[in-house]
Amino acid sequence: MDIFINNQKYSIDKKDFLNDGASGNCYRLKRGNIDLSVKIYHEEDSWGFGEPWFPDEDTLKKLIKLSPETNPILLSQFLVRDKEGKYIGCAKDYVDDLGLDTLTEVFLQPKDIVVGYLREIQAKVPLFNKAGIILDDWNTDNILFGTHLGKEGIYVFDDGNYYFSDDTSSNNLEFDHLIEDLVDNFIPEKNFGKVKPYIFDELHNSSDYLEHLIKLSNNSDTLGEGLLNHAQKIKKKYY
Repeated sequence: MDIFINNQKYSIDKKDFLNDGASGNCYRLKRGNIDLSVKIYHEEDSWGFGEPWFPDEDTLKKLIKLSPETNPILLSQFLVRDKEGKYIGCAKDYVDDLGLDTLTEVFLQPKDIVVGYLREIQAKVPLFNKAGIILDDWNTDNILFGTHLGKEGIYVFDDGNYYFSDDTSSNNLEFDHLIEDLVDNFIPEKNFGKVKPYIFDELHNSSDYLEHLIKLSNNSDTLGEGLLNHAQKIKKKYY
């Protein structure tokens, strides 16, 4: 398939395929000094939810303009067009996931390193408030523990559901939702299913979900160790 980025022609095919999503298929475009993740939008919704959704061209151009400032929240950097000039996708710098499972790395890497990465994400949220951009769909599946432009970190990579609004009050809640989703996916349902409501109640009653997670791990080397120790204490207390 031939695509055009900044009027430069490139070709992508099945061997470049990375993954598919609700709005499109992603490919790696690695040619010389260029290393991009390219998303080609679906023409029809392959998941059966109705019309495929992706940012319109004007919205994407605004995201592109902001993209140099938002790392590690990665925004699209380029429009992708077909040979007729039709807007068919977007592209951004490729993130090498190093073959690591993000959920495992978040909870089993040294706590200070992971907390630093998460705080870098949290610190960039006000940029989106100022720009009038609503963050959306932050969850375990839309972050990567990997390397971007030579720097290891945790990266939020899917901006397909972001949109513009005068009210950005939900953005801080989106970061909390990410922390909650990480916790939900990490705690084993089999051993701690009955404990989860207690843990979520504690999260919901805290003013900062990340700070609460850090406090649970005060005497632990990793966030995962602290969280599982806390879950075990609740289990012993109530069950």
